[in-house]
Amino acid sequence: MDNESRPNQNGPVIISNKPNDTRFAGLDLYRSAGLMIILTMHFLMRLGMSPSALQRTSLWTIDLFFVFSGYLVSRSIFQAFAKGQQPRVFRFYLARILRTWPAYFAVLPLFYFFFPATDVERFPPLWQLLTFSQNLNLEMNRLAFTWSLCVEEQFYFLLPLLCLVAWTRFQRRGLVVLAIVLVVGGGLLRAGLSEAVLSSPTRVPTYLRLIYFPIWSRLDSLVAGVAVSAIQFLWPSLWERCVARSRAILIFGICTFVLGCLVHVQMVSIHAIVFGFPLVALGLSCVIFEAVSGRSIFDGVKIPAAQYVAARSYSMYLVHPVALTMVMRTFKDYGLNEASLLCYLACVGASLAAGVVIYQIIERPMYELRHRFLA
Repeated sequence: MDNESRPNQNGPVIISNKPNDTRFAGLDLYRSAGLMIILTMHFLMRLGMSPSALQRTSLWTIDLFFVFSGYLVSRSIFQAFAKGQQPRVFRFYLARILRTWPAYFAVLPLFYFFFPATDVERFPPLWQLLTFSQNLNLEMNRLAFTWSLCVEEQFYFLLPLLCLVAWTRFQRRGLVVLAIVLVVGGGLLRAGLSEAVLSSPTRVPTYLRLIYFPIWSRLDSLVAGVAVSAIQFLWPSLWERCVARSRAILIFGICTFVLGCLVHVQMVSIHAIVFGFPLVALGLSCVIFEAVSGRSIFDGVKIPAAQYVAARSYSMYLVHPVALTMVMRTFKDYGLNEASLLCYLACVGASLAAGVVIYQIIERPMYELRHRFLA
């Protein structure tokens, strides 16, 4: 993780510019567990499990990654504001490009090479894959999993510019107003689209296309993660008061998350479309806050496997559909049971191995390059 920082228990936030000087065990655990749930979800999907059931099951995993990402990526912006400086927008974009683009564009050709022609025919147009816009009007296909990366790229393209304008004009109040506008605006847009979803003869595919995949349904989680970072650096006294109540906030977050999941039981409904996303985002932001508060229940706990998988989770996420395709095709060709535990474990092992390769030859060198030129 880049430029990690911990709050000083007796004073304001201490900002460290040294990469990997400290790690949050809770974040590593959540990240690695989330990746395994996504991999399991996609394995079961290949076996014909209902998409709607899968989405309800995996909802927390997807939004957890958005909250997690919002917290980590936005820190450089608020660190600059806290020091009385303006964030370097070009530097922010360059760091983001070096973080996500090389592995993505290296893995992309693999899908055309390893997937059957019938799957390739359903891929989004190449221009959408190159511009991270395939989550807009997306139909289900083997590359549909990249919708979450598109949401993040779109959000982080706008984030530094919006924060800079809000801060320059109105300081902290401007950031609060910006957060409210994004969350409320996303909710209103979803409410406006809900009529088309609920009146559609194909409600689930329409829900996925208009609600589930687009960025306006993930603004709640992304903004929630950004808010945790903003409080840490710009409202240090509030942060310290929250840290003193971190256990209570964790319990509140879990309860709120469970409530959000209950609201999402009827996924294609007006109350789930409008209120389910912010409830889940609020709950998960409390969970992430507790993990980075300096008083986490996971502090001092060393889980080497979680740390190892978390560091390689992006590469594993990108390459796991290819690994699943190859393993399950091999099992089928040899007359073996694709629905067996052995096949599942082989898929997990192949995804990990392929992710390690991508990490070692692409992601890790880019990480070192990023810190060499942007330190």
